[in-house]
Amino acid sequence: MVMPLVSIIIPVGPRHVDHVRMAAASVAWQSLAHRCETIIACDGGADVPELPGCIVLPSSGERMGPAHTRNRALAAAKGDFILPLDADDYLLPRTVEHMLREYSTGRHGYIYGDSYTVERDGRYLLRSAPNYTQKTYTT
Repeated sequence: MVMPLVSIIIPVGPRHVDHVRMAAASVAWQSLAHRCETIIACDGGADVPELPGCIVLPSSGERMGPAHTRNRALAAAKGDFILPLDADDYLLPRTVEHMLREYSTGRHGYIYGDSYTVERDGRYLLRSAPNYTQKTYTT
């Protein structure tokens, strides 16, 4: 693989081990998959087997939490861009392409996307991301 353009980082704890394969597969389905690396960081004893095309960072066995686990993945990332993805989520096939295209316009300092959720009654619902601005975003 050439140097990745996008590092997709996926923290996974024990409750989400069964979901992480779908998250990783959704990266492999990207139109720009050849420019993405997938880093799965395990936490709290989560045991994820080797997955084709993925870097799996094993857990120490101790529960460190999602922020620490994401930071471990960030430390291993080689891409120019970072796309965090939860283990129980997945990307639609052209997500990375669309996000990079929008970022390349120069109008934004960061890009985030909407999400679909499955409601308790089985309906799919598109949830728009809040319209953050640098003035209203606090750290």
